[in-house]
Amino acid sequence: MTAQPGERSTDPHPGGSPVDLVERLVERAALDGSTCLPAPVLAAALRSVGVESPGPVVEQATAAGRVTAHPGEQVVGHPRWSPLEEQLAGHLAEMVARSGPEAVRVLDAPRGSARTDLAVGPEGDPGDDPAAESGDAVVVPDAHRLGLAEAAELLAGLATGDGPRRLVLAGDPAMPYAPGPGRVLADLVASGAFRVDPAPALATGGELDGGSDGEGTGDDQLALVVRGVRNGMLPAVDPSRHEMVVTPADDAERAVHRAVQLVTSSIPKAFGLDAADILVLAPRAAGQAGAGALRVALDAAGATEAQTATTTEGLVEEAQAVVLVLAAEAAGTLTRSMLVGAATQARRHLSVVHQAGPALAEAVARRPHPPRRTRLAVLLADALT
Repeated sequence: MTAQPGERSTDPHPGGSPVDLVERLVERAALDGSTCLPAPVLAAALRSVGVESPGPVVEQATAAGRVTAHPGEQVVGHPRWSPLEEQLAGHLAEMVARSGPEAVRVLDAPRGSARTDLAVGPEGDPGDDPAAESGDAVVVPDAHRLGLAEAAELLAGLATGDGPRRLVLAGDPAMPYAPGPGRVLADLVASGAFRVDPAPALATGGELDGGSDGEGTGDDQLALVVRGVRNGMLPAVDPSRHEMVVTPADDAERAVHRAVQLVTSSIPKAFGLDAADILVLAPRAAGQAGAGALRVALDAAGATEAQTATTTEGLVEEAQAVVLVLAAEAAGTLTRSMLVGAATQARRHLSVVHQAGPALAEAVARRPHPPRRTRLAVLLADALT
């Protein structure tokens, strides 16, 4: 019953029914990248609005197709994303059943790794496998960008039929997750069900190095940054090389001012670049030093060709130089992967302007990724190990 004007509503759930609440919570989790929520979390949320028996409410939501229940896993899944994880796990299991345990391989390929199309040999040696050209293998570069829907579609074609019988996923699990729910490459690694090899390193001049650490070379300062950050440290870099500069800022206004100065003066002078060659990133769109505020400041300074984006939106971009602006208001969202992503996207130079204080080093040391709850790793481990 709807309250008339001037009357107090008697609806015990003015924000919607308990079933609506279950759906909203699962949708909210999907916006943050999770494909499911723990059943105890949903039960606690329902009890907080007076529902003493959460189980029947979740059953109603499941029967209506608004969520998917997985009682054995003690989670409630998103009706689109959670079934995709099951499909993907099934397709991968079919590939292994069809072609053996070597049907699926992961190449851990951070910045400085070899061309992945030269690194698909059965023993991980570069250039020794004709499968890449004969059609026996499909190589997916930048596999950390692979989303659930894209992966399920790819695997549906590989699991059956007479096409390629092997799949090589080459990517960096330390990079930011792909936009959208799920974490495909990270879950394949976490499952323990597939062979993971380091990609061969590139030596100076782009030649393949026989080394197997896959972590870049001494001549590439940004590769060294990636290696250090992947290991949980902010490495010291040679300041005379200028590949990476970290600048603290006292407040958001100074952070924005410094970013504009870098784009309009410092980076162009040092590297001979134009504003169009520079990508400016921030963790959030909103805020005093968010991507929106940076766009306004750059436009006012005449740097209209400089690109601005959030760290998620800019995931697919590469630029000659990257300026990463970390305001204090974003300190709680900083992660190791955010810095790995920025260093990987920058071809020649990375500037980090931060107001985060010790939160930056803390994030690199202790927060590899923003938390996402997914099912794929467990499904694969159960099916294949």
